[in-house]
Amino acid sequence: MCYFRRVSVNTRDILLASLLNVAFCTAHGQSVLQSGTALVVDPGTVLRIEGPLTVATTPGSTWVNNGEMRLAPLALLNEANGAPISGSGTERFTSSYSAPLSNEEPGGLRLVVTTVQPPQNVSLVRGHQPITEPGGSVGTARWYQWSSDVNNGLDAQVHFGYDESQLNGVVESDQVLHVLQSNTFWMAIPSSVDVANDRVDAIGLDSIGTLTTFSGALTTGLADGSNPTQAMLFPTVADESVMVVLETARSLSVELLDAEGHTLRSFTTPAPSRTMRLDVSALPAGLYLVRINGDHTLRFIRS
Repeated sequence: MCYFRRVSVNTRDILLASLLNVAFCTAHGQSVLQSGTALVVDPGTVLRIEGPLTVATTPGSTWVNNGEMRLAPLALLNEANGAPISGSGTERFTSSYSAPLSNEEPGGLRLVVTTVQPPQNVSLVRGHQPITEPGGSVGTARWYQWSSDVNNGLDAQVHFGYDESQLNGVVESDQVLHVLQSNTFWMAIPSSVDVANDRVDAIGLDSIGTLTTFSGALTTGLADGSNPTQAMLFPTVADESVMVVLETARSLSVELLDAEGHTLRSFTTPAPSRTMRLDVSALPAGLYLVRINGDHTLRFIRS
């Protein structure tokens, strides 16, 4: 039997199984928060979802998470359009991957990831409070924080999923994916908005960190003021490597320069490419320049 009412969870640590008889309809390995039901997880509460189990919302249901939800490796969320989990809390999924990812959506949290090598132990945290960057721009009400044992050389493709109800005043088609650098600096990543599928896509990411979307590109990473979608360099503060990303694939010639403009190294790709990773681990700390195809000049700091 299903019960439709408001349920407030304020126990310090609770299994989802304890709520199934008062908030969800459960059948065939899926628990569904029915239309008309409101579930509120209070601050300080840890709600654990153990798998194998899919937990779904439906249009007309409300799930406000002000605490912390922990999803086991075989647990999945399935949120209906217009009925996403919201609130000041977070959802956390942890698992281990011993093979490269191919369109993997950890925990059903709507961040879909493809990598060229296994990330090993992964922790993915999702939050819903809009982020205000130091310049005053406010992002959408969704962010992801990815951490993994292997988080360099991933050549990752990501689909940043969102719900239109959490755009927070940002025009949907104006979203640009940004990654957090040096704790407060948000750097734009070349990305495109797939409005039909409610996602923002990016490719060629050397690593994945903390991601959100803002309206337009807050930063360009370009020293010469050129179109920021033509070429991008990240991270701007690096200790191991930096990644050059072009908007479209073409022959790629890259020069690594010191702060005075002296050429240290030169690189070329044998075939048209959108990306090139530069190993900077042996460079002394300081400011460096990267010149791309003889015209774009970008800066980064070797920490």
